[in-house]
Amino acid sequence: MSGDFEKNPEVSSQAAPEADEYTSRRARYLLGTLRLEHDPFCAPTAELELQINPEDSPFFSYFVDPPYRLTGTRVRQPLLDHLKQPQPSCVYGQAGTGKTAVKTMLEAECRALPEQTLVLSLGLGKGEPVQLDEAFLWQRLTEALAIDLFVQVIEQFDSLHKMLKPALVAELSRFWQAHIPQFRRTVRRELLRAESETADISTWWRVWDRPVIRYTPLTAGRKQFVEVVLAETQGKRGKVSLMDGRSQFQQGLKLAEKCDYERLYLLIDVPGGTRPNELDIAELLRFLSDLTDLSLPIYTKLFFPQSFQPDAEYLFVEENMTLELFTAVLNWNQPRAFQKLLEQRFRTAGSWIRNLNTIIEQPVVAEINKLLQQEANQSPRFLLQTISRLIDSHANHAPDIFLITLEDWQRMVARWGEVYKG
Repeated sequence: MSGDFEKNPEVSSQAAPEADEYTSRRARYLLGTLRLEHDPFCAPTAELELQINPEDSPFFSYFVDPPYRLTGTRVRQPLLDHLKQPQPSCVYGQAGTGKTAVKTMLEAECRALPEQTLVLSLGLGKGEPVQLDEAFLWQRLTEALAIDLFVQVIEQFDSLHKMLKPALVAELSRFWQAHIPQFRRTVRRELLRAESETADISTWWRVWDRPVIRYTPLTAGRKQFVEVVLAETQGKRGKVSLMDGRSQFQQGLKLAEKCDYERLYLLIDVPGGTRPNELDIAELLRFLSDLTDLSLPIYTKLFFPQSFQPDAEYLFVEENMTLELFTAVLNWNQPRAFQKLLEQRFRTAGSWIRNLNTIIEQPVVAEINKLLQQEANQSPRFLLQTISRLIDSHANHAPDIFLITLEDWQRMVARWGEVYKG
């Protein structure tokens, strides 16, 4: 991988030969001098890490349960343990603190050990209208339900196949075709690409922006099921009105219930940096408070920017959503939390190195650590971006030298002078 060169605009504008040279020296330093098995700093976000070898993403090995601050009086335990419990939850965090990583890991763990829980994943805030309306929310929710029901039925097919009677398969097929964009075309194309029973069809999930969490072979049973689904008369897609939006979502929940799911976890992620006035959170929370008297119990898991916290907590009270609500704020203000994150990355890369200090020149360890903490500003994303650039700076200058120096930091500041104030 080429580190920041494929992701950062200031780097992508470089001439190709210069970028190739940087990439080569970076690999020489990490894989040769440090003897790592791969580059553990080439992607600073969950979304990018999931694209690295999607069939076996390093994201799941890199993940560490993040530090957080409780807003209530509950007993502290790992954040994921709290979130896996059947209760409404809200996780707040500033940009780059790992809300999306936590949400993705929660989704993965629930799908890996389903325990009759269906996970529905919905992202809001990227291209959505500021003023949300019910018809729009029902349509987005029903589409996400259709996608996640298809993905999880296929993943769990071995345990579900006995209850997937012809009448139920026909209902599922019509629902998926009506609510998953270009469902038939996509599945047919992917089915043609799968050449044998050893094909891993979990790679299909990337089409619908769902993480690959486990190997899912195209067995004879799965193939036959998919072919029967495609043979069913195509469902009709159309604009969802307020009147029928709820009923269509309810239809999907009833199908999930027939597939033996007993509860639904609704994961809603709003990207960091979104301001409360850029998304109508009052309308969103009013809408969520109305998700009652449906076929399955629904437990909402919200991942909000920290700027949403004052308005959201007021609205939680107003909408009577405080009952058993678990809330936490991601908080990386202790150096030990960052140390654990870096230890895990080095360990995953097959290294005996356990912390960054090992590869920094001893007299300047304290100074560089102080500078890193300043640039990180309690954000693991910013920390990883800075480390990646520091590695580039050192590798370009001295790829065969083990230790990073203060001069490497200064060269990095000179290269990205607008980013770093040093």
